[in-house]
Amino acid sequence: MKLKHLSIAVIAVAAVCNFISCSEKPNDVTLSHNTLDAGGTVLDATSNLGRVLFYDTHLSVNNAIACGSCHRQAYAFSDNVPVSQGFENKVGTRNALPLQNLSGMSILFWDGRDSLLNSMVFMPILNHVEMGMSSINALVDRVRNEPYYADLFSKAFGSPDVTAEGISIALSYFVEDIVTSNTRFDQYIRG
Repeated sequence: MKLKHLSIAVIAVAAVCNFISCSEKPNDVTLSHNTLDAGGTVLDATSNLGRVLFYDTHLSVNNAIACGSCHRQAYAFSDNVPVSQGFENKVGTRNALPLQNLSGMSILFWDGRDSLLNSMVFMPILNHVEMGMSSINALVDRVRNEPYYADLFSKAFGSPDVTAEGISIALSYFVEDIVTSNTRFDQYIRG
């Protein structure tokens, strides 16, 4: 019974945070480790790789949708529709979960089905409705075939080899670093 109440509380807090954050300007969400220069460029190589992966449509089976297609910064890294659409406009069962402030969270997704960012990042990519990749190996091959990734992997991990672990780490690092900085909720918490 306690887990049910905790789940309801987590969903309620996420919904309130999503509502509050959606009304704010996109620059109210930043990277937590101050990895941006004055022009907004990501300085950390692993975050940069994660950012490129996050916005790359090559991670979907038909090259049409990226993580950032549904997790839009202007909407607290969520979307503004009741139910999100995947590749080929397939309709999912929920809207995209807001991605800010996930560092240290042990309950991920609306239904709490995962507790680790490293595995969470693969679920939408491999989902038959969301991004439609058939397997992690297919994803690795797809990323490996894009010429710009060898250099990005070298800068992030010291090797041009594209691996599932590297994709997971980079995406997780980028997502974990997305934190709110000046939403009305943040202002309220600060007093």
